[in-house]
Amino acid sequence: MKFEVKDHSITVETDFTSRFEDCYVKQERYIDCYLELDRYVSNGRLCLSIYSHTEGAVARLTTNLPDYNIGIMEAFVDENNVPGAKDFLVENGFAKDLRISERSGYCDYPLVHLNLEKIIPYLHAEKREGSRAGTPGRGGGDEMMGDKKVSEIFETSKYDQFVIPTWNRNQTAEQRAKKIRESIRKNGYILCPICVNEKMEVIDGLGRLEALKSLDLPIHYYIEVGAGKQECIAMNSYTSIWTMPDYINSYANAGNDNYARYKKLYDDYHELGNDTVYFAATGCTAMRNETVKHGKLLCTQENYENAVNRLEEVKEFSQAVEHMKDRKKIYQAILFALGCDCVDKKALYERMMARYHMVEKAATMPQALNAINAIYNYRVKGEKIYLDTEYDRYQRGKYAWYGKKWGGDE
Repeated sequence: MKFEVKDHSITVETDFTSRFEDCYVKQERYIDCYLELDRYVSNGRLCLSIYSHTEGAVARLTTNLPDYNIGIMEAFVDENNVPGAKDFLVENGFAKDLRISERSGYCDYPLVHLNLEKIIPYLHAEKREGSRAGTPGRGGGDEMMGDKKVSEIFETSKYDQFVIPTWNRNQTAEQRAKKIRESIRKNGYILCPICVNEKMEVIDGLGRLEALKSLDLPIHYYIEVGAGKQECIAMNSYTSIWTMPDYINSYANAGNDNYARYKKLYDDYHELGNDTVYFAATGCTAMRNETVKHGKLLCTQENYENAVNRLEEVKEFSQAVEHMKDRKKIYQAILFALGCDCVDKKALYERMMARYHMVEKAATMPQALNAINAIYNYRVKGEKIYLDTEYDRYQRGKYAWYGKKWGGDE
């Protein structure tokens, strides 16, 4: 795309078909265009587009990448669908190039800081005055960019009034708070209110709360009446991504016995790898994220006790694989081998201890299984094992590992 800016008007030339708001833009030249500044519904981040007074939507200059944390006036430029968009924004003063790019899919998206003062004169006339009331999301009038005021932001230094619920991921709050403190010291603090409910339980912004508290700075917050655990998880999922341990800790702290048992398993055997622990507890070869996120993980007392026995057996092989840099997949492969009827456990242990040097790399499950095949079958004249074939049969449900399937992921 080519852009020309003159007298608070924008001309756009394109020689390709681009997709925008479920319609294909096929025209080659648009004159008398203006900027449209809006917000994405999912997370409130800024969205900058170009519209024509006569033809409507022309191009969306920015894109929403919710997996990355950015400032309130920052946005990712959609160079993939609108080539030249970043240069257009930077050269005309609409944005500052932050010289940072993030990847999504097969594309890189540069990050810029939008200059509201430069953008406002190029907005549609009806929105210019509303936009001058203040920076989006920063207060400054009952109406902003044509929007109505829907909430109030409060300021306080009474830190004790905030309640940290057990289901919020307070285990990692200090780690996030440390990064926020470093950013504040380096770049200053940009007002970013935390979210609480009517009970003053922190729904979003626990890291910010701890950081500002440690720096003796005031807390800005707004109240979302009725918000609880599900809203907490949803908001944190796109502001700072929850890891699987975050979800497990949250449900365990909220009193879910299945998650509490699994958490203890992971705490006791984490050196064997998360996939190995999950395999031992549920029979599934890899953690099913959606199952864990939505509170559907099933780890009964029987599952827990059986998993402990299996993981203790795997730990006995630690000395045989301690020379390996990445041992997690070999541990999972050993766990699988120990449950196969075709494998003699005593022979497997003795041969692994004697020929451990034959295992150099096992970054994937097939590599790990074939490494165990090679060790177990080395100079064996009798019946050999083929764990890769057994594993394939297991994944396709041809037979049940350890004599039966268990767990509640299905």
